[in-house]
Amino acid sequence: MVLVVSVDNGHPIVRTTVENKGLKRKRIDNAILLVGPESESPIDTYNIIVGAESRINPAKCTNDMTRQSVPNPIHGEQGRSLIPLPFYYSENIDIADEVVSYSAPIDGTRLEKEVPYSIRFFISGEHRLHRSTHDCLIINNDQ
Repeated sequence: MVLVVSVDNGHPIVRTTVENKGLKRKRIDNAILLVGPESESPIDTYNIIVGAESRINPAKCTNDMTRQSVPNPIHGEQGRSLIPLPFYYSENIDIADEVVSYSAPIDGTRLEKEVPYSIRFFISGEHRLHRSTHDCLIINNDQ
């Protein structure tokens, strides 16, 4: 699993990659990006974002976050976002002996300048622990 954040003409792009080196297929049931201040725990970021969403339960641990189905991006204050990546669980339900990648834009207008942001990529499948990876993003004043 790989996550690379880049900025192209002031627009943040997140490239995610999932690889299954084995021949046994693995099912992906959920894939999300979580964007929040670097100084904040991912659980706090998630709970702040979904606080106003009555259909989504708050999380006590990261496993709780990956068990929730989010049909559309949810944006919160100070650049926080929860972004579903249905490419992984709708178009590529089972992955076996392959590498699958997806690039997603992040709305840079929601991010505060000169503030470090964590971008976390979570994937999960039924009867398996979730996996996550992380990268950091800072939008400079000149971008």
